[in-house]
Amino acid sequence: MQAVEAPAFGLKDGQYSGTQSVALETKTPGASIYYTLDGTNPSKINSSIYSGTIEITVNVTIKAIAIKDGMIDSEISEAKYYITMPEPEPEPEPVAGPVFKLAGGTYNSTQQVEITCATTDAMIYYTTDGSIPTKDSLKYTDAVEVAKNLTIKAIAIKDGMNDSPVSEAAFIILIPVAAPVFKPSGGTIYTTAQEIEIVTETTGATIYYTLDGTAPTITSLKYEKPVNISKTTTIKAFAVKDRMLDSEIIEANYPIYPPVSDPTLSIAGGAYSNTLEVAISTLTPGAKIYYTLDGTAPSVNTGILYTSSVSILKPVTIKTIAVLEEMTNSNIIEAAYTVPTEMVATPVILPDGGNFYYSTNITITCATDSSEVYYTTDGSVPSKLSTKYTAPFNLNKYGTATIKAIAYKTGMFDSMPAASKIFNIIYLPPNPNLTSITVNNAPKQGELLTATPAYSNGAGTVTYLWKRSSDESGSTVTNSNLGTADTYTLVTEDVGNYVFCVATASGSTTGGSKTSSIIGPVTPAVLLESGSVAGITADDTKITGLTSGKVYVVKTGINYYGVLANGTLFSTLRATAALAHADAAALTGTQITNLTNGTTYKVTEEALVSLESGSLGTEGDTKITGLTATNKYVVVTGGKTYGVTAGGTLGAENSDAAALTGTEITELTNGTVYKVVDVTNLVLLETGSLGTAGDA
Repeated sequence: MQAVEAPAFGLKDGQYSGTQSVALETKTPGASIYYTLDGTNPSKINSSIYSGTIEITVNVTIKAIAIKDGMIDSEISEAKYYITMPEPEPEPEPVAGPVFKLAGGTYNSTQQVEITCATTDAMIYYTTDGSIPTKDSLKYTDAVEVAKNLTIKAIAIKDGMNDSPVSEAAFIILIPVAAPVFKPSGGTIYTTAQEIEIVTETTGATIYYTLDGTAPTITSLKYEKPVNISKTTTIKAFAVKDRMLDSEIIEANYPIYPPVSDPTLSIAGGAYSNTLEVAISTLTPGAKIYYTLDGTAPSVNTGILYTSSVSILKPVTIKTIAVLEEMTNSNIIEAAYTVPTEMVATPVILPDGGNFYYSTNITITCATDSSEVYYTTDGSVPSKLSTKYTAPFNLNKYGTATIKAIAYKTGMFDSMPAASKIFNIIYLPPNPNLTSITVNNAPKQGELLTATPAYSNGAGTVTYLWKRSSDESGSTVTNSNLGTADTYTLVTEDVGNYVFCVATASGSTTGGSKTSSIIGPVTPAVLLESGSVAGITADDTKITGLTSGKVYVVKTGINYYGVLANGTLFSTLRATAALAHADAAALTGTQITNLTNGTTYKVTEEALVSLESGSLGTEGDTKITGLTATNKYVVVTGGKTYGVTAGGTLGAENSDAAALTGTEITELTNGTVYKVVDVTNLVLLETGSLGTAGDA
């Protein structure tokens, strides 16, 4: 069997300087070479198989053998190498690692991160995207702003030195969510249920809240719509958002104190003829009632606790309030009572009975001033339903009678009833006799005529008949039955004619018929509807007695006219009084003219601007006149103050006044009460200032 050829060394054995590479080979194709470096003989079992050059840096003996299946192993080849290594050059020092002055961690606001290096003149380079920094990375020149989550990696480099190790710091920036805000804010006492809106300035944040006083978490109630509260409640809320710090917990207390039902007095205030017992109640269960009788406002501390009805024994004002814990006090209800403290004097009847022929005149007096006396003549008990005594009266009923009387006066006890002795009318009185009839002289269309008969021997009864004549003697009667009442209103047909009344005795009255004087000729006039302004007079084509400076509207039929300043009617009819008012102007005279006789008019006075007592100026139609140009004015109305502009209009609330260029304040509201104050020389104080404003 043939032997494998022994391995040959590519490097001759001997002494060398520095690291050497030794190659092994055998000329037997397919043979494998095994070797050792420790001087032992190589074999297939305990040696390294040769696969490439062997690097040697120290003295070593290499032994090698070549092996191939089917052949005899080669002889062992051996080579000794003596290696002398040169002294190594010293390694350059590394640059000191970068240092972050702000340690990595979690922060709730934007941070400025400074990076330093202990090696003088070293340059720092950094990255914020997680990559390894090199000298091609961002060069550090100033603090790095960190406004979001990121990792800073930094390296320090200096010529002639090894690069520093990479330093890194991770920063997590969690900005807090804006704290929730309650609308309306808490702390105020409310009397009704409230809807509470909860908002945060952080867009996309979610709000959680509690109503039981506990601290809210993300498992608490989630805010989705305004929270309705109907009783005293403390709301606690906070806001959250991903990648942000939770907001602080905000809380607000809402005291909900519904008002106690107002007290009710069993007897309304007013004047009474006797003492009273007044009960006070409230519909609110459990509420306590307090009251005062001295005019002061009642309270728990100053009032009298109500336990039973209040006796009203003298004029007094009850002021009362109802209270209950966790409810708002009721309104203060008051009522003034006037009850008597003295008694009205007993009436005196004169004469005090007796025997009389035909009749006698009765006089009743009372020593109490301004008292009212009521009496009866049939012996019954008198009251306010009896006949009121106004003047001496004639007692003429045949037979006996007893007169009884009682006197009343508000604020006093009723008098004791008085009773006369018996009156005895011995003979029947003669029948009354109609002696004449008179008619008031008012010969103008629309006027009311009244017929008044006169009698002798007491009052009698008559019938009436009104007639119209075309002549002043009454001989040419054109209408013999205008009416049968004791009054007659002159109509259009009476204009130019004459009217008179015939009275005829009836029943037991004697005297036959009597004719009044002739009234006329009747002059034409307009007619006034009931409800017109008091004190005005209808006349021929005009209405007189109006007040200059006032604004008037006239209604005729279903339409309205505004009255112009000259007293004529505006040319256009209006469907409502309000529209007509817009056409009207303040009257310069005292008459409305150019009217149609026989037409019925209703005159109403329209509301003007009203001035409070002590105000400057003169009331006008939507304006105040009579002021002084160049002066400065403020106007107070409805508890608010407005400065007057130079043009005479009201400025904004609490605005400064300007020097008035005219003499009027305009664009006001009729019917509204204003007070005008001259502040030309008035020192003005800013809100919150101490002291009192005065003149200069």
